[in-house]
Amino acid sequence: VIIVGTIPTITAGRPSQGSKLYAPIPTAIQVAAVDREDDPIQFEILLDGQIVLPWTSGNSYTWSPALTDLGVHAIEARVQDAFGGFESKQVQVYVVRPPIPPPQ
Repeated sequence: VIIVGTIPTITAGRPSQGSKLYAPIPTAIQVAAVDREDDPIQFEILLDGQIVLPWTSGNSYTWSPALTDLGVHAIEARVQDAFGGFESKQVQVYVVRPPIPPPQ
């Protein structure tokens, strides 16, 4: 069954809302989506409102937050199909210093 006029739907994303990310450890930003009409989907990822992954068929971006990036950051994932269907989701993450290992 084809349902005309449906939009792509974001089904999963990583990191999740409220996640702690440790600077300067690389973090994969990933998004998964489906389109009920099986239209090709493109993805775009923004970090604090700035595009870090422009529209592409790839669905992941690796961010290595620096120690100067400590604090709260907004990650937005966007998906679109070729027929104007569009959805976006945003999460906030916290960049913190990595834990100090105990003395040996």
